[in-house]
Order: sequence, then structure tokens, then C-alpha cells
Amino acid sequence: EYTVTDAALLPTAIDNELTNGRNPYIRSAINYGFVYNSIDDRNDPHEGIYVSVQQQVAGLGGDAKYIKSTADARYYYTLSEEADLVGFLRAGAGNITGLGQDVRVFDSLRLGPSRLRGFANNGIGPVDAAGNHLGGKNYLNFTAEAQFALPAIPRDLGFKGAVFADAGTVFGSDLADATAASTDMKFRTSAGLSLIWQSPFAPLRIDYA
Repeated sequence: EYTVTDAALLPTAIDNELTNGRNPYIRSAINYGFVYNSIDDRNDPHEGIYVSVQQQVAGLGGDAKYIKSTADARYYYTLSEEADLVGFLRAGAGNITGLGQDVRVFDSLRLGPSRLRGFANNGIGPVDAAGNHLGGKNYLNFTAEAQFALPAIPRDLGFKGAVFADAGTVFGSDLADATAASTDMKFRTSAGLSLIWQSPFAPLRIDYA
């Protein structure tokens, strides 16, 4: 549920939705999906495949009416046991389609820094004339990464390094405020370094992209 008291302070797309008889804005949805996981170690993966396919249907009451489908696939493979070198590939995709209505700004898809490192949350994709990011109807994301043991550091301390490259795009919009050029499928990319620590509490990671 989304509620606003001063819509004048909001981007036009949100202002229009919340001042046109939909304040508060209510979403009611059901979720279902499938997960396949053969990864050998959740905290320190070296081999295996993870696939998740999810779908959400909104329209059982509330203001939102859409079907949203997302998929995420990950693959780990040991390239060198001696160097503790592990390759990692990831791909994801998503689509949201309105059921008898346009996809609203609250329900649009977004890519966060967990999939596209180096960019702000909701930092890519369709924008309005003022530069406000609106989310989109589709996304694609890809990652290639190599994880490796750090030289001169005992492996039992749990420290590893990584180099990675990410690519992603958010595109398509039903919102009248979205500028036409910003709705095209344009990929953004980043690359960087990571420090990974298998701490006694939980895996910790710092990425610089």
C-alpha cells in the first residue's frame, strides 16, 4: 500500500497516479515459482547451477492488474583447484505486462546494485523529462566473474578476491511521462574488484565497480 499526503513534491508520474482516485494505492497479488539448486556450498560455492523462475499475478482486488515474470540463473565452475580459482556466470531477465491496464510506476521493474554494481538503485532505464527514473517493463542482466585465493594470505582465514564485469538494461514503459529515447534497450556496463571474507558469522563482500 502506498499513501501520499503532498503529491506536489513527487515526480509527475507518481503524482498522477496518487491524485487520480488511487490514494492510497493498493496492490494484491499471488506469487509462485520454481527453484533448482545444485550448488555445492551456499557460502563458498565452487560447482553447481542455480535456476529460479518466478511469476506474480496482481488483480485479485486492489488497484494493480498485471502479470510479472522473472528468471535468474547462476553457474559456478572450478577453473583451478590449486589456485582456488572459480568462474561464475549469471543471467537474469524480467517482464511485466498489464492486464487490461497500463503498467504503473509503482509496479515497474528496476535493477539494483546487487545485479549491476557501480550503479545506484533504480539508476538506469526510462526517465521523465526531469530525469526521474521510472522503472521499465523489461530487464536483462549478465555477470561474468572470477574468484581466487589471495596470495600470501592463509586460506583458512577465509579471504578471497574477485574480478567481475556486469551488464544490464531496463527498457519499455507504458507511462506517458517517459521520454521516448530512454525506453529503448540500451545496455549499461561496469567492471570491478571484490574482497570476499567467509567470516564466522556470514559471508561478507565489498565490491568496487
